[in-house]
Amino acid sequence: MKEILLNLISEYPRHAVKMINKRPILSDWVENNCDPNCTSLVTKIHTAIHDENILCPCGSGKERFFISLVKGLGFCGPAGKCNAARESVSSKCREAAKLLDKESAKIKRAKTNLAKYGHENVGQSEKAKDSRKEFYDNPENIEKQNQKYSNTFLREHTVSNGMQIPGVALKAAESKKENMTAEYGRPHERQLHYSNETWDILCNKELFAELLGQLGRTVMAEKLCVSLDTISRYHHSHNLNILGDPSTSSYEIEIAGWLSSLGLLFKSHDFTILKFEDKTQYYSGSRPKELDFYFPEHNFAIEFQGDAFHMNPRKFGPNDIQHKNGYIAKDIWGADKWKYEKCCEKGIYLMQIWEYDWNKNKNTIKEEILKHLNYDGIDDGKLYQNILLNSRTFLQSSTFSAANASLTPEIVLEIRNTFDMTLHTYSAFARKYNVSETAIRNIILRMTWRHI
Repeated sequence: MKEILLNLISEYPRHAVKMINKRPILSDWVENNCDPNCTSLVTKIHTAIHDENILCPCGSGKERFFISLVKGLGFCGPAGKCNAARESVSSKCREAAKLLDKESAKIKRAKTNLAKYGHENVGQSEKAKDSRKEFYDNPENIEKQNQKYSNTFLREHTVSNGMQIPGVALKAAESKKENMTAEYGRPHERQLHYSNETWDILCNKELFAELLGQLGRTVMAEKLCVSLDTISRYHHSHNLNILGDPSTSSYEIEIAGWLSSLGLLFKSHDFTILKFEDKTQYYSGSRPKELDFYFPEHNFAIEFQGDAFHMNPRKFGPNDIQHKNGYIAKDIWGADKWKYEKCCEKGIYLMQIWEYDWNKNKNTIKEEILKHLNYDGIDDGKLYQNILLNSRTFLQSSTFSAANASLTPEIVLEIRNTFDMTLHTYSAFARKYNVSETAIRNIILRMTWRHI
């Protein structure tokens, strides 16, 4: 029966409906096999022949738009309102894209948009710009859109943000690295100020290890005009073991170096003083609690608390989660409080230093530490000058940064007093004073020579 109806529609497309209606055998078969939700004869004929439903698959409960007996049924609305229509359009675009390579598809899309909208990118048309402005001027639209995105991701991927989908964030980061490397020769924007010489040293494992072993982290960082964390990061990425424990933060290394330079004796990462009696206590289980710096002769200890790792209350709430280990902030604070109280019970004064406070009041904190240690040696200002002088001696012996070593406090002050962001460039001053652009930038931004 289906073949008879299809032949009839093929031969007489304009009169097929009337002809079927006049033949009881055909009309009865259509009535018995069509979708019962159909309200017109033409839709009954189509659904009976093709075994389709008249209701739109998007789930709206609305009837699909009838096009013709040849073309069949459409959807309940345009792609902007009907999910089924949108998925159909996307599917057709994907199938069409498979037939063309990426560049050919891009050219074809640009030609179509130019002919239809007057722009190669449809988003740049005046109509699109006006629509975007009208949409984003209303905060309610933005809130609804964000909620819609969240609901879609929750429904399809069980997460509320696309970047939380496994692999997506990693893929985005890799793509960004590739684009940055192709355009600027560096995988990250924070590396754009590295000189080619510095970059070659950081990327060459053998040369990096040789220089780090000879100079140490602090001097090498000053030579290359990079941070201490940068040296530690590349030390870790090269799988080297020159700096020791990779879990030791750059701040702890800085404090250890300062204390050692004063000739002070201390135990680093001491696990012998504190242990949890209760294995379920707080977030570390039965693992003993370490003291970053312990001075047995003075019953004094120092604990350096990174803002992110220890969840500084200035920046985090009690229920915020530390993403590195998955601990809750209030549990971390509880463990830190327990450590302080246990030290008090054992007659040890534990000085807990936040990263925020160290960066803001480093000299004041150093003075407080020395008071607890009853230190009466060289004052910290002269000590800094001596360390700086020793570092400059290393710099002057270097073949790749000797020019920067020619800087003196007088020249640094002259640079800062005469440089104007609106009139001068780093490169012009670098040529004038025969130093690198990075050196000029660091002086102006007070990343180096901060004591002047």
